[in-house]
Formats: sequence, structure tokens, C-alpha cells
Amino acid sequence: MPALLVGCASGGATSSAGGAPAVAPAAATANVGVERTLNAQEAAARIAQLKRSFDCVSVGTAGDFVCSMKDGVVGSLVRKRIEPVVTSRGTLFLRSIYRDRDWIYHDHVIVRMGDEELRTTPLPATSRDVSRRTIQRTSSLGERNRNRRQDDDYVSEAVSYRGNDGDAIIRAIVRAGSANVTMQLAGGPRVFDKTLSDDEKRLFREAAELATLLRGQP
Repeated sequence: MPALLVGCASGGATSSAGGAPAVAPAAATANVGVERTLNAQEAAARIAQLKRSFDCVSVGTAGDFVCSMKDGVVGSLVRKRIEPVVTSRGTLFLRSIYRDRDWIYHDHVIVRMGDEELRTTPLPATSRDVSRRTIQRTSSLGERNRNRRQDDDYVSEAVSYRGNDGDAIIRAIVRAGSANVTMQLAGGPRVFDKTLSDDEKRLFREAAELATLLRGQP
């Protein structure tokens, strides 16, 4: 396997308000800088280390896997975030997750950093990259009511952005450094806003590095 160039450079993505910029294809998303060259053994070790930061699930029968963010709140089904998704082939794309009691019917993401605004193209509900479903979890009510059960109904919305606009957002977050990054899940009757934590921004950087290393494998 050839030596691999990894690392992330600081800086900002170029954009115009209200629209996503033209960017390189998904395969180039992670190659935003160079720190040092890794040999094959070092690259394999770094891949294993990076995978531990994510929830990596096996898919298919050929050793393929998909890595996404770990769920941070144990015992809760509520999830509201944007996340990088990395496949074993080194593909990297953006996904938004909204899981709570009520639908917001979001179909795109808006990310802001200072005066810079990036947004994905709205996707129709019929797209294969849009998932909307209900989740029912049966949970115990505790010691006093150990013989009673309560069914909790949640709604789950997930949208995957595999084009250049999703790439632009990943690149911008990777390069954001300590800058404040806010996200908005939009497109429906209600929106959801959130500021990305330092840990979330770090995971975007690590996902970009992981994708680069995986693409360099034979």
C-alpha cells in the first residue's frame, strides 16, 4: 500500500449566503491538508484507533462496515444532530438525524459560521436518502411499578446528503477550528437549531481523516 497523506488544515470554506458553493467531489473531502506521511503499518494502526471514536457496524458479508457518531445519551432515544458517515471503502457523506416525540419533517440542513452560511439542497420525501419512521420502545417504570410497562412512541427522521453541498458542510466543519458552528434542520413546519460541541467538531475531523486512510488501503 502506498504511503498516505493525512491531516486537516485550518481555514474556511468559500460560500455565498443562501447557497452552497461548488466544491470537490466526495472523494476529496478529507484531503484538506497534510501533516505527515504514514506507512502501511502506521495507517492500519491509526484506522483502528479512529474507528474506536465511532459506532462502526458491519454490513454485508465482505467485511464492509459503516461508521457514524456514537449515541451520547444512554437510555434515551432522543437524537438531534448532523453527523459524518464513513464507509469501509472511504466514502464520506453528511447525515442529519432527528428523533423525538413529534415530527418536524426536515429535508435539508443549514450550517452557519459567523457570516458564512452553507445549506444542502432539499430532498423530496420519496428520495431513498430520506427516512421517516416511528419507533416504539417498551420500558420499565421502576421498582414500584415493576409489573407495569409503558410503550414510548418516537418519530425518527434521517436524511443523507451525498452531493457536493453535503461535502461543503463537512469541509467547513473540519476547517472550523475553534469557531462557533451552528446547525439547523429545516424544511418542515418547525425547525431545530443547535450549536455543535467541540467533541462533535473533533469527530468531523476524525471522520475525514478516517475516510482518507480507508481510501488508501489496497
